[in-house]
Amino acid sequence: MHLRISQNAFLAALSRVGGVVETRTTMPILANVLIEADGDRASLFATDLETSVQSGCPAHVKTPGRITLSAKRLLDILREWNAEEIEIHAQEDGAVVLWSERSHFRIASLPPETFPNPQAIEGGILLSLSAEILCGLIRKTLFASGGNDLRYILNGLLFDCEGEHISVVAADGHRLAIVKISLPGTDTGNLQVVIPKKAISNTVHLLEEGIKGKWEGLPTLSLSKKQMTLQWGETLLISRAMDGTYPNYRNIIPAPPPQRVIFERDALIGALSRVLLLANERTYAIQFCLESGTLTLKSDAFDIGEATETLPTSYQGESLSVLFNARYLIDALNVQSTKEVALEFKDQASPWIMRDEATHFLTLIMPMRT
Repeated sequence: MHLRISQNAFLAALSRVGGVVETRTTMPILANVLIEADGDRASLFATDLETSVQSGCPAHVKTPGRITLSAKRLLDILREWNAEEIEIHAQEDGAVVLWSERSHFRIASLPPETFPNPQAIEGGILLSLSAEILCGLIRKTLFASGGNDLRYILNGLLFDCEGEHISVVAADGHRLAIVKISLPGTDTGNLQVVIPKKAISNTVHLLEEGIKGKWEGLPTLSLSKKQMTLQWGETLLISRAMDGTYPNYRNIIPAPPPQRVIFERDALIGALSRVLLLANERTYAIQFCLESGTLTLKSDAFDIGEATETLPTSYQGESLSVLFNARYLIDALNVQSTKEVALEFKDQASPWIMRDEATHFLTLIMPMRT
């Protein structure tokens, strides 16, 4: 294989696919990106066997062919390189040479024949949403999904499709986030599919790049029982769905609690962030103390110190004190779009709910046990 290619275009395509590459794997080939050159294009492909991304860019192909190179090493080189165009040439001994007028690199490669075959695309529900709307649905929920939860299914994002409605749901056992959208004229049938967090994070990365780069058209999202695909322009992401049954999240949401208190969103985020500075670095626990007209936030870590901050509120009920993970509250507040937020609750031991009726968004946060 021999081709000449724009460094910036090559780096952009590599960045799009590089997010799924496994750096720690028992299969060395999964740390590589497959590069195929033919006609007037170079196509790049990466996978972790669960999620795969394919993209490409224009190229002047002198000799068609396929190679695999370490994605991390190639990204490091391209980010530091300063050239308008670079040449890529596969050698007979298996090495690959990259050069420009002033720089020259010779990189070891692995046989392209050992690279996994691309996942087959299955039919499913096709959804054409603007990148901004799709990004918003994910951002409002992804923060609440499990990171490495023992309940495997919670380490993903649920797409719950029913008729004209789609709910995107995330939970980790301590909090729950739901956002709902209506698509008039669209029949999604009745489908629940859970997509791994890593695949969703890469989806957001691609959508944000498309928004920033003003890619043409709309991204197309396809959902089936076994996979999710996202197609936008020349970039295609395919992810296997997770096996298992997602908990019935509807049963977790209580009836509208009797108590409701309103805060200024930015003021509450600021106060939480300051008090968090002297909270326990393992639990992030803060005391949430409500009295008539005021909220007092307190942190107290034995080996660090303590902090207190008071905010005015609309609360007029009896005094109560609740222990929260401050990061959970901040995460939920950061995805709110309103100047004011309302917290609904029944008592100290019950779930607390943050709700935005305008965007059909709800977050449920469990208090910490003392």
